[in-house]
Amino acid sequence: LPIYRHEEFSAQVIQRDLPAEICTGAEVTARVLVENTGQRGWFACLNPYLGRVQLLASLGEANQQIVPLRSDTHPGQRAHFVFSLKGPSPAGTYPLSLRLLGEHQQYAADHGLVLYSGQVQVREP
Repeated sequence: LPIYRHEEFSAQVIQRDLPAEICTGAEVTARVLVENTGQRGWFACLNPYLGRVQLLASLGEANQQIVPLRSDTHPGQRAHFVFSLKGPSPAGTYPLSLRLLGEHQQYAADHGLVLYSGQVQVREP
C-alpha cells in the first residue's frame, strides 16, 4: 500500500478491514493498521511537541467520528485503530474516508493524511 506524506508527518497503511457494504442502522467493526513512516512521533495524550494524533473516520457527510490513538507510536512503529461504522439512512452509496489528523496541524481535516478514500454500499436490511 502507498505511503502518505506531508512533510515529516507520514504513514503507511499496512492492513485494513473495511466494509464494502452495510445495512442501514447496522454497526460493523472496522480496523486499520498504520505504520508511522515519518520523522515525528505520534502521541496519544497531550504533550509538549504538538504530536497528538487521531483518526477521523467519515461515512457520508453527517457520520464522522474521531478515533483516538491508543498508545504513543514512534517512527517505525505501528498503530492499530479499531472503530464502529453505522449504516446511515437512506440506503445508497456513501463515501468512506479515513484521515490521520495531527495536533501540529490543528487537527484540520483538509491537512490530514488521507489513508483511505472509497465507497460503501448501504442497503436496506
